[in-house]
Amino acid sequence: PNAWIIMDAVIDSIAVTGRFILLLCQFIFFDLPYEDIENCSRRTRPILFGNDKWARVQIFSLSLIFKLWSLPHYRSKSFQQDMIDNLSNVAIPGTGIKLSLFCYWYWTCLFFVLFLNPLICLFGAINKAMKLKHTNWEPFIEDVCRSYKEHLLHPDDWFSLWRMNCRLVSYHSFVTQSPDYRQEDKWTFLTSGKALGVPVSPYFEDLTNIVCKNKNIEGGMGIFFYKNAAHGGDWILQKKVRNA
Repeated sequence: PNAWIIMDAVIDSIAVTGRFILLLCQFIFFDLPYEDIENCSRRTRPILFGNDKWARVQIFSLSLIFKLWSLPHYRSKSFQQDMIDNLSNVAIPGTGIKLSLFCYWYWTCLFFVLFLNPLICLFGAINKAMKLKHTNWEPFIEDVCRSYKEHLLHPDDWFSLWRMNCRLVSYHSFVTQSPDYRQEDKWTFLTSGKALGVPVSPYFEDLTNIVCKNKNIEGGMGIFFYKNAAHGGDWILQKKVRNA
């Protein structure tokens, strides 16, 4: 009967969520190396997601957030600060809530990854299934369960892949301590390239500060001040370049 199939899909999704949380906690709190998971998968005793390398890599990647949290980052004082900077312009879909808000405290971020992340994956799965315009609820529930597990364990959207890459690169940078990662800083890249005679995009060195004013907005609401990185500021001032 279809009802049993639907029930099985729902129960499996709940079980997947539990295994996701459990394995993530093992990585974070018991400092379980990924290599141990690989070794366990070759043994006879069962292992969480033992045959699903994509899921294991995804979960281990999320655990790196907390391993790297307070460690120095190649372009920020810490990995936490890098998340705050780079997630300030990214929001939970449909809410406008900045993801950076969850990065100011370790335990808030942990709560988000362990519990809010699965919930957001569920809402995303529901939204995806609704677009298919099912005529009855059975295939709708099946599609929700299938999409939920994809979002949670096998995400292939640009945001998930971007963040996985950020965590991987940050981890590699910390492990190798390679000085080449300093070139990820845009200002270091420009000044080093110029010093070595490598063509880089031109930037203004003589301007200390610039002021940008909106011609219609009144008072201080439409005025912005930027200090040049060449004079100790945070902004690289350049003329717009048109590449051939």
